[in-house]
Formats: sequence, C-alpha cells, structure tokens
Amino acid sequence: MNREILNKYLEFLNNSNVYDAFEAYIFFNIAPVVDGVKPASLVRITNRMNFLTLWDDIKEKIKIHGIEHLELKTHCGNSVVIFYNKEMLNEYVNRKDIREFLDNNGYAECSTIDTMLENLKNKFHNTCPHEIGIFLGYPLEDTKEFIKNEGQNCLLCGYWKVYNDEESARCIFQKYDNAKRKILNLIVNKNVRNLYCI
Repeated sequence: MNREILNKYLEFLNNSNVYDAFEAYIFFNIAPVVDGVKPASLVRITNRMNFLTLWDDIKEKIKIHGIEHLELKTHCGNSVVIFYNKEMLNEYVNRKDIREFLDNNGYAECSTIDTMLENLKNKFHNTCPHEIGIFLGYPLEDTKEFIKNEGQNCLLCGYWKVYNDEESARCIFQKYDNAKRKILNLIVNKNVRNLYCI
C-alpha cells in the first residue's frame, strides 16, 4: 500500500474520537469492496481504542450500502469479520474453475453463497483456511501456488502473495490503493456518512 495514504490514515486515527476512528478503520479496510473492485475484505477488530466494544454495540445495526458482513470468528479479544458484496462474491465463487477448486476443498455440498460463507466460518474456527483467498477475490492460480509453496517463494507480496501475473497484480493493487485514497478523502472531509446508515 502507498506509504502516503497509510500515513494520512494513521494520522486521522490518532487525532479522532473513538467513533470516528472506528468508522475510519472499517471503511479504510473495506474501501476496495465499497468501490466495487474487490468482492470481499477481511477485517480484524480488536479492542484497541475500544473498537471491539463499539463493534459489539453496533454490529447488528450497521448497514453499509451494498455491503454485507459475517463474523467469522471471535477469540481472545479479536473478531474477524468478512465484509462482502454478495452479488460480486457470488459471481466470482461460481466461476467454473473457482467452483471446482472450492468443491475439492470442502464446499461441494454448498449450494448458495450463504452456505459457502457458513462453511468458511465453520472451518475458520480451527484455522484460517487457505481458500479464504478465493473469497477475498485473489486469483485462483496464486491461491493454489500459495498453498503449494506454503506461502514462500512469491514474486511479489502486496495485498496477497503473487506467484503468477505480477503486472496484472500490480494493476489490481493500484485499484485497491485508489479505492482507499477515495475513502480516505471522504473520511478526512467527514463525508463518509452517506455510504452507510446505523
């Protein structure tokens, strides 16, 4: 991620009240999903700055325009939440090659995106399953190579570990950075509220 974007984001967090900081944290991390360039993002919510307490208070009420969420795991003061665009994610996981990969990794009995996500949640209780990359929109070949290489020997490490098309991955990383830059500008200018309602 672009260092300038990250520094501006961290500065905003450090100078904000708890609610504004929490709002910024969520939106910054799911910006590519909000912008429609990524089907899902995984967000770890801890009690740093009382974020987990705030999340517990509002998680049932939060509605982010076009985005749904599912708590995959809560453990030791952390909550891992997947925020996703249901239509986009459904289209991606049902692509023929992706579906075949998922079926071979324990999703053959899942007929809907909801049952797939529940299965992912059940698997998440033991460990972070490698197929999480698919649900986050990472390329299938990179996900397979990550598993095969046990996370080692990648060509590039950014939003995911890249083993194949480095140029294409850099373009996607740039799209994610651009989405974060747009959301950050909304956050800093206090215009993010029109993206969701609580």
